[in-house]
Amino acid sequence: MLIYRLILLMSKNFFENQNVRIVRKEILLEAVRFMNEQFAQDITLEQLAEIAGVSVQHFCRCFKERMGMRPVEYLARRRIAQSKHLLLNTDKSIEEIAQEVGYHGATYFGMVFRRYEGMTPSEFRKSKGLLSL
Repeated sequence: MLIYRLILLMSKNFFENQNVRIVRKEILLEAVRFMNEQFAQDITLEQLAEIAGVSVQHFCRCFKERMGMRPVEYLARRRIAQSKHLLLNTDKSIEEIAQEVGYHGATYFGMVFRRYEGMTPSEFRKSKGLLSL
């Protein structure tokens, strides 16, 4: 009888943990979609948490567990990915690209770009992106 109860308890815990994972995934889906579509806008953690329907702290915790990075880092990486595309496929200035991907100035954009790519946007453009692949 005790073994049977133990098995029931273990299976209940297993399914509850599975449900928690599903809920956490659902919490993030709309917020990640929003970041991917609106990355060039000013996006706050409060907005993302509201979209997910949870507190900022809970959202950040779930995001980090599921995505392996903070929401702010995800947003920066999304912006840098788009800026790399623009650097290689347009003649827009660095300032224009910075504005287009959501940065208010080329200087800050350059610092963020260098942090993730190990070179400036100009260096990336000159190398045609070959060094970062």
